[in-house]
Amino acid sequence: MKSSYNYLETIELQTAPAFILLIISAVPFCVANLLALPVRAAVILACITFAAGAILLYFKHKTLGFIFFSFVIGVLFFIFSSGKYIAFSNSVPPKMPAIMSGKIIQIIKQDSAYSRCLVSGWIDAKPLPKVENTGFIINIYGQKKYQTGEIILCRGKVRPVRGKILPTDFDEMKYAHGLNAEWVASASEKNTRLEKRANIVYTTRNKLYAATQVRINELFSPQTSAIINAMLLGDKSNLNHEIRNTFSVTGIAHILALSGLHVGIISAILLILLSFIENRLVKIIVFSLTLVAFVFFVGAPDSAVRAASMAILFMFARTVQRYANPLNVVSVVILAAALISPRIVYSISFQLSALSIVSIFLFMPVFKGFIAKFINPKNTVSSYIALSLAITLSVSIIISPLITYYFGIFSIISPIANLALIPLFSLNLVLSITALFFSTFSPPIANIYAQGVNMICECSINLANFAANFEFGAIKSSDFSTLILSILISIATVYVFSSIHKLQLILRVIISIVIISISINLFNECFLIFNLDNVEIYPKENYCVISIPLKHNKKFIWIADRKPNQKYYHDKALVRYINKNSSNIATIAYSGNFGKEFANSIATDKYAVRILDFSSQREIELRYLKGAYISKL
Repeated sequence: MKSSYNYLETIELQTAPAFILLIISAVPFCVANLLALPVRAAVILACITFAAGAILLYFKHKTLGFIFFSFVIGVLFFIFSSGKYIAFSNSVPPKMPAIMSGKIIQIIKQDSAYSRCLVSGWIDAKPLPKVENTGFIINIYGQKKYQTGEIILCRGKVRPVRGKILPTDFDEMKYAHGLNAEWVASASEKNTRLEKRANIVYTTRNKLYAATQVRINELFSPQTSAIINAMLLGDKSNLNHEIRNTFSVTGIAHILALSGLHVGIISAILLILLSFIENRLVKIIVFSLTLVAFVFFVGAPDSAVRAASMAILFMFARTVQRYANPLNVVSVVILAAALISPRIVYSISFQLSALSIVSIFLFMPVFKGFIAKFINPKNTVSSYIALSLAITLSVSIIISPLITYYFGIFSIISPIANLALIPLFSLNLVLSITALFFSTFSPPIANIYAQGVNMICECSINLANFAANFEFGAIKSSDFSTLILSILISIATVYVFSSIHKLQLILRVIISIVIISISINLFNECFLIFNLDNVEIYPKENYCVISIPLKHNKKFIWIADRKPNQKYYHDKALVRYINKNSSNIATIAYSGNFGKEFANSIATDKYAVRILDFSSQREIELRYLKGAYISKL
């Protein structure tokens, strides 16, 4: 009881009403999404809950009234974030001829072959009414370069964003909704017209951004410049697959995103540079304007906007000499972001950045208290290491299960990797900014800093590769049991580190190990029994995958064309799906050109490969697809 009381007293929940509101409202939002609650039912639920809350407030039950109104807010977030989506009878939304126009909000990727842009505007598709005020991601094929702030008019094809079909598919829907986009479009350069050029503000920003990119590429080695562009400018287009994979496995992928860590470092640099200003009001105005200008300069990614908002709020509280509970400030920013753009809650980057900051302020007292009791740092270096470890463990508590859920990677070595690599990359960011500063008037000094950045970056990548190649450093699996394992370990970590004395610590470690071992074994057995009669059906645009469970945990896989004589194309998701299940596949059967070409492209020594005749195909359709034809799925 004592530890619980002290913990609640440390985080000061009584001064964080926004955090309590956030937690309560998150419950109905998550449950409604999990149950796929119809919008009409959600509206009725919100009205009933609102009426109950009003009655409770009338009878002066303020606490219960607050809980009910927080519940209403969660349901409203679900309703607003659901949006107005067009339902198609086919599980794979079709491509439709359309005319599109809008303002380019972001250049996602651009090379000599095409430009991928995020556009906000309207779409007029042939079979549908005109859709106003919508967002779409468009690939414009050609060599022409486009800039943010330009207004374009295109004639091409469009379709609604698609959700995952194969478990190994890229989740296009979550990615697009995170960018506030509902459509994916394509057009050629010759069918795209520039309606209006970017205004002077956007033009100036685009020129400075391009000049900074050129300067970074000139100062640093190709590998270092790709990382600096990602960390400082938010441009990850030049990062190769190996670096992305290494950083994901070691649990440090957040370093490559322009997030709270980077904005925090830049805010600290700004405060040092503005230390000569004695007037507090003038300092906060200059600080805020400079930070807003930086966020606009890097394209205003959501993570940077949130981090800058938090920094400005903290600075404002400090200026007016008012205490601000960090949990309350963070929660206010999260709620404001969700209120302005409700669908942002589906963005993976939003979830990662928001939860990581909340997790730091929520769980860091537990780890700091544990370190103070059992380790008791004696000097500045050990104190810094202890603080870094506390922050790393705090972030891992919530982020590890989330990364496991989305990416199928549970990084065991993440806390150690973060402890070693975050300081190195933070130092790299500071030195790279210094190098860019000196490059404007003293290239020799800039080159000295640049060489230091190259050296530190190379050492950091080698260290990350070493951690990623560690045999038991990470578990790569999309199985639900891996997610359960990560959740149990997170709970056990908090449970163990909240121990008061050594005997309690030893007992809690033993209890955690026993409970995790028993839970995973029981879950695996239940999961195996539950899936014995599960037939998996994955209807994609050009083909369909039918997975039929056999005895001894084996599978029969049928890859069928959805149309006669379907052309083959390399589908990375299908390759990943087959490789992931290779140990459990007994037979791969195919029908049609697509299935035949795919079967010829894979190694056949692991499982039997055969063609299905028409009678066999129809037998499977009658038995497992309720008589439906593959082409109709």
